[in-house]
Amino acid sequence: MHPNKPSPRIHTLASAALILIPMLSACSDAQREYATPEALCGIEISPRALEPLMPPGDKVSLREKKGSGARRCDVMVDGKTVLATAVEWYEGGSSLEHVAARTVGVEPGDKKTADNRYLYSDTGAIGLVQCVDPSKIDQDVDGDLFATARVSGYSATESELKTLIIGYAKALSDSDACRGDIW
Repeated sequence: MHPNKPSPRIHTLASAALILIPMLSACSDAQREYATPEALCGIEISPRALEPLMPPGDKVSLREKKGSGARRCDVMVDGKTVLATAVEWYEGGSSLEHVAARTVGVEPGDKKTADNRYLYSDTGAIGLVQCVDPSKIDQDVDGDLFATARVSGYSATESELKTLIIGYAKALSDSDACRGDIW
């Protein structure tokens, strides 16, 4: 082989780089073409709490499901669920760990806040909702209200999910859910 002539291996590597570099930059150019929702199925929430969890895409939509003592809200981007939230009554005195054992995206041993109201990971979170006016809770409801959230199809940070669940639980604290109206 001539000392000034590149080897076939160099040509192959250069060709691969020419193909991969534009592909990688196209991935990093992915943008959010939709506005971040200001509510999760009727529950107002700060877009600042929700925005870090929203992936690139063209269109956002929400799907609400009610029944069996729970209200669920799926946030979808381009038709795929990226965030699933729920608000649900549990038996009075239920712990975060008890709820975590029955919730996708969290584990009973995940991190908790010092006040024991929130449990969170990089895939999901749970919050105990403290209703502003407990006297307005339907007399037929005997239990504790919990909010849950989990991401799907992409990664988030513990901090992002902790911020979301705190904001979501606070928003729920003065909502119809605190009056037992989630069915």
